[in-house]
Amino acid sequence: MSSKRRVVYKGPVFSVEEWNIPKTGTRFARIVGDDAVGVLPILGSGKILLERQYRHSLDRYLYEIPAGHIDGKESPPHAARRELLEETGYYAGKLTKLVSFYEAPGSYTQIMHVYLAEDLKQGSHAREVNEIISLKSVTLKEAMGMIKTNTIRDAKTICGILYYSAFQK
Repeated sequence: MSSKRRVVYKGPVFSVEEWNIPKTGTRFARIVGDDAVGVLPILGSGKILLERQYRHSLDRYLYEIPAGHIDGKESPPHAARRELLEETGYYAGKLTKLVSFYEAPGSYTQIMHVYLAEDLKQGSHAREVNEIISLKSVTLKEAMGMIKTNTIRDAKTICGILYYSAFQK
């Protein structure tokens, strides 16, 4: 359906491809990135563990679930367990797939896989040097209120919490 694509940018996290759409001749571009995982951690108390993370790209803090890219040939469940431990210091005793979705299908190839993490055991985190993260535990009702008031603005977090509320709880 499309003509030959060429890479116009290649970075450490994503690349950008560009091509002409044959029927119209218009130029089109897409961002190509590794798939990613998000993890909705549920503490023994039933509360959801959220991160308050500084996002350099936005120059602001966001409330989010732990997340990250799938490395190389790593499986999504392995990546979910790794990201949860790295960012929060918790091990998941039980991991359940919730949902997978395209984050921005009009421009980005990445698929986000969201998992529910339960039976958490405390360990120690190993955050990347540029990750500025603090943790906050909230009830499902509080999380839903944070979505309603636009306090949670991150798509994977909104999807994970709403999916959990609608289909898992």
